[in-house]
Amino acid sequence: MLGIGLPVFFLWPVTQSGGNNGLQLEVLQTMEKLLTDEQLAHELGLKRRTIKTLRGDGKIPFVRIGEKTLRYRRTAVEAALAKMEVKAVTERRR
Repeated sequence: MLGIGLPVFFLWPVTQSGGNNGLQLEVLQTMEKLLTDEQLAHELGLKRRTIKTLRGDGKIPFVRIGEKTLRYRRTAVEAALAKMEVKAVTERRR
């Protein structure tokens, strides 16, 4: 099962220095756990409605799985929110 926080493993034949054929196990990629609206809201300390509004406004990325199922990668959402950060203004104009 991909996309649910499990590592992806592949086996393929390799030739070792002694000429023996064997199998090599290598972790190619670790998929980040995909979160629901509710899980993401809980982890970020936001309301579920806020998550839906941010998604609807195109401000946070999501993954569409099938016709109705949506999930989020926490790191991608945090990166999008970081880009929205407003820097404090030290001096105001009058």
